[in-house]
Amino acid sequence: MSLLAASTLQVLAFVLALLAAGIAGMRGVRLARQSAMQLDSAAWWQSEPARKAISHAVRPLWWTIAALLVGAVLPKLALLMADT
Repeated sequence: MSLLAASTLQVLAFVLALLAAGIAGMRGVRLARQSAMQLDSAAWWQSEPARKAISHAVRPLWWTIAALLVGAVLPKLALLMADT
């Protein structure tokens, strides 16, 4: 893997991380708005729809973490492959 390809893939991974973080932020804001509309918001967080909504909102954060890890590892991998 050339260094140019590794840096290009690294930039793409970081762009994916930014997009996933933005999606997670928007889902979090939407979840907070939905909670604010409930009469008993403290009890609403314990309900099954709220739990599903929370897992739905947090899922893009896992993609963010994965993309950041891949982006951090790619240059090291490219340097290791260039030495061989």
